[in-house]
Amino acid sequence: MREVFELVRLMEEVGGKVGDYVSPDVVDLGEGYDVVRVSCDNVDFVVIDKGGVELGDRLIGVDSHTSVLRFAAFDVHVVTGALVGRDVYLVPGVQGVRWLGLKLRFRLDNADALDRYSGIIYVKSRYLGRYFDGSYNDEAIRDEVRLHVELRLINIARELSGFILIDGPVFPTPRILGMEGNEYSSLYWGLVKDRVEALRGLRAVGVVKRLGQSHYLARCLGEVYADDYTLAVNKLTPLLGNGGVAAIGPVRIEAGDYGKYCWYVASRLGRRIDVVRVEGLSEDVVEVGRDYVALTMTVGGTAMSIHIADRVARRLNASAVNLISSISPLGITYEGLETIREALSELGG
Repeated sequence: MREVFELVRLMEEVGGKVGDYVSPDVVDLGEGYDVVRVSCDNVDFVVIDKGGVELGDRLIGVDSHTSVLRFAAFDVHVVTGALVGRDVYLVPGVQGVRWLGLKLRFRLDNADALDRYSGIIYVKSRYLGRYFDGSYNDEAIRDEVRLHVELRLINIARELSGFILIDGPVFPTPRILGMEGNEYSSLYWGLVKDRVEALRGLRAVGVVKRLGQSHYLARCLGEVYADDYTLAVNKLTPLLGNGGVAAIGPVRIEAGDYGKYCWYVASRLGRRIDVVRVEGLSEDVVEVGRDYVALTMTVGGTAMSIHIADRVARRLNASAVNLISSISPLGITYEGLETIREALSELGG
């Protein structure tokens, strides 16, 4: 983890040049409505027989994990990732990946030091050309660094033989996309474009677990009173036996020139019902992904390949946070101490 030591050197160098503290920009990352088009001309309900699904591909799981370690004058965004299949690739580990983002909580008059370290540490948005100073939105930093890490793993997966399961959406559709003239809108359109280009032509799907604030299925069916999780449970529960799996779809989601197909997959174990949204750029690929996710869902609704990648990425992240906090001489905030506590808990400390 050479990057960690370079990060600490950079913080020590810049820490003596603290300027005026500023508040971060506010960005609306809630689910897009006006900018997102939803359609479902031929919605179907499918009971998936696990015994009838043939695993014809080697599955590859890709996931990342993000934490923020807050110092008095800096925020360190730690983004680790894992690709798990026949072979395993890790970030940190893969060369040339900037998995540490550094945000200054103040304005910096001279960015020479940041520029010297920019090949190793993520200090400036490549979409907006802005340094991550105190005014820069925290979620935007997280999303850009995370995309950088995940795209590197996806590019590795392109060279492997298998079907790729990625944690999260094929591409994001936040409300900020529709705010024309807002520079963060340009940033998120850039994230969408790069994500789609990386996945185009691949046999890959994204798996979205948190559906409590999502309303795409509800909009499609004209039942906007409920969120997607509640609606999927209501629609699919009659089809689920104990241990059964069922799905509803496809739903077409479009934003600008980009589109994706989605299936909602529900699995039941006892009284527990888990629902995920499986997304793909093509209808054929997402149907295959739907069945693979149904076949390999764990308790909690995570496909096994993603579950393993998630566990590895979390452990890596905790180790990195522990190392950074151990060697940095700078003061850590209460929030930073909470991040360290969570890391130690992950490591079993």
